[in-house]
Amino acid sequence: MMSITHAALAGAAVPLLLSSSDPMVFGLAVLGSQLPDIDTTTSLIGQVCYPLSSWIESKFPHRSASHSFVAIATVAAAWWFPSQWLNLSRAEWFALWLGMFISIVADSFTIKGCQLFWPHPVWCYSGSSWDKKRLKTGGTGELWVLAVSVAIASSLFISQPFATGGTNLVQFAGTSIGVKDAVYSQYNQYASTHLVYAEIKGVATSDRTRADGRYWTLGQEAGEFVIAKDGGIYRTGATGQILTDSIRFTRGEENITTIEVVTFDDEPITPRLEELQQQHPEGAIFVTGSVAVDFPEDIKPVVDPSKLSTLTVNGSSLTLNYHPIEQAIRDLNDQYGLGTLQVKIFSVRPSGF
Repeated sequence: MMSITHAALAGAAVPLLLSSSDPMVFGLAVLGSQLPDIDTTTSLIGQVCYPLSSWIESKFPHRSASHSFVAIATVAAAWWFPSQWLNLSRAEWFALWLGMFISIVADSFTIKGCQLFWPHPVWCYSGSSWDKKRLKTGGTGELWVLAVSVAIASSLFISQPFATGGTNLVQFAGTSIGVKDAVYSQYNQYASTHLVYAEIKGVATSDRTRADGRYWTLGQEAGEFVIAKDGGIYRTGATGQILTDSIRFTRGEENITTIEVVTFDDEPITPRLEELQQQHPEGAIFVTGSVAVDFPEDIKPVVDPSKLSTLTVNGSSLTLNYHPIEQAIRDLNDQYGLGTLQVKIFSVRPSGF
């Protein structure tokens, strides 16, 4: 294959596989895609690294040692040390040798194939073993591969959203298959300025019934998400209430999220909460934290295994976790508290939630 085809293939595939649109990842993938052809002085990288490529060319046939799993493993191991010294990300370490791997696999679809299992001399082919159905360097088939790869690679970096809610192609691919880095990145991109909705496919952990739907995302907690729908609050993950098959975020209404810390020194709880509620009449407020109260026996938490327990009682201590402020005012009426609560305030409340 031509150098440009290898570059386009790696530039399209590696960012999708790693769910990253980082230009460094793209560049390392393209560089890695050129490394196998260092075994010939006629290639682009062979001309750039002429003394080395000339020596390799004199020792090994084209598409043999440099097109093998041994070569990939060698590059991956050698790249590990400079990537650590340069403090590069794991994706940047993967990108170089993944680009090389994709380039070698692509060559296995050509007429000549390659020696994937070098030093064993067997030539490996992917797809049809009939030469007329295999790709020819510079032929029509390769030009189609080049065109499609360039289109995909270009799409990864377009500035306009790929889908509604601001999801670009990398994020769409990563979140659709459940790559957590892509999910976190997408949520963090939106959460500072907007309400965030989660399009979830999954099941309830309690009885494995389907829990697909659109949820309002309240926050991120211990690597999972706290979400709300139809008055219920849930946590994703195996220890939560919804086990997700896939999750994708969309951007909602403009919103300002603020956090206030309220400390009680054996004083009434509800007046402070009511004051916050009056200050944000259009917003939604959730309370998290622990306080000791005088009459814990008067508080009757609602227990529903299908939903997150937002209020629990343990001795004289109450623990709240994303407890809606309206419920907190009712539950803690006439109680004196000692402790600290964190209040999360959304400037707007979404309709239907």
